[in-house]
Amino acid sequence: MVKNIFIFLLVFLVGCFPSKNVFEKPRFKLSRFSIKPNTNKEVFSIIDTTCFYKWIKIDDKDYFINSKSEKQKVSTLKSGLKFYKNGKVGNFWEYDASIVSSVNPERAEMGLYNYTEENGLRIQFIYYHVQSGYFIAKNKLLNKVGDTLVVESIKTAQGGGDIYKYVKETLPKAALKYKPDW
Repeated sequence: MVKNIFIFLLVFLVGCFPSKNVFEKPRFKLSRFSIKPNTNKEVFSIIDTTCFYKWIKIDDKDYFINSKSEKQKVSTLKSGLKFYKNGKVGNFWEYDASIVSSVNPERAEMGLYNYTEENGLRIQFIYYHVQSGYFIAKNKLLNKVGDTLVVESIKTAQGGGDIYKYVKETLPKAALKYKPDW
């Protein structure tokens, strides 16, 4: 009896934590998201799945990675989003256009997107914070101007309410071979 309880408890606890891939990125069951992966083909008039959306501004302030001082040369590393055709989106923190494997979705935070006429484009990621555990970061597209996406993070107890701007950047054809691992 005690053995059965221990086994049940062990299985229960293992199911509460996400698995991690080879790059130590957590991978969650898609049922943990509050949206379903996109199936609406109209979304492709808004996003391009063959491009990378480079993060350029947050709340109208320029965003640069690794710029610790004004004298330091701005790094070639970029942050941003890569959309995939099956309703999945990757949030990349270190993308380098000169290294094709840096856009491998196994290196990204996993996310989903969904488009409906009523709600527009919604994007979700699951993150971990020491004080609040795992939580869903919800974003919505405010507008698209040319090759620029303006996205608002929806305010929650964990934060949000920021406005992010992403500009579309062409990827090398070799980078399009990668498929999400979630």
